[in-house]
Amino acid sequence: MDVTDTYRVNRKTMAIIPHSGPDYRSRIIETGKEIFCKKSVKQILEKACLEGGASLDGRRKSVEYILNTNIKLPIPVNPGMGAFFFPNKSPKEFNCSWFSFYHIEEYLKSNDKTTNLVFSNRTKAVIDTSFFAFRRQMYVTATVIAALSRDILWFSVQDNEEEKNRD
Repeated sequence: MDVTDTYRVNRKTMAIIPHSGPDYRSRIIETGKEIFCKKSVKQILEKACLEGGASLDGRRKSVEYILNTNIKLPIPVNPGMGAFFFPNKSPKEFNCSWFSFYHIEEYLKSNDKTTNLVFSNRTKAVIDTSFFAFRRQMYVTATVIAALSRDILWFSVQDNEEEKNRD
């Protein structure tokens, strides 16, 4: 078991889960290991957002604008690194876990209240979130990724076409 005082979100971070033990406030699942951290999930996300160029509150406001809602918002923690996380419950609830969009390989209905996850490293987990709620979170996160990537992808294509037409 790896233990740390602080944690830096990176490309291997698959999930950040609250932990109620006396010594650690969060459990981080990476592609090759599990880490317990003394910082809370919110503190970890706030630091990661700042390292990615904006505050957690600023990222939240941006996503709220894009989606026109303020419910269970995904957070583009560090878009340049491809770190887009979404909650499985309301972030106000203690047992709200955060999942990395690009590390979710597959999600399958288990029963009415749980979902089976398969992560990018083929490890599996069962979470206490309905399949439909989890699927919604995947869809809204994909919408945010598309909205934030639009200018980069669309205008580079459009610029190339304009250059071709000038020649």
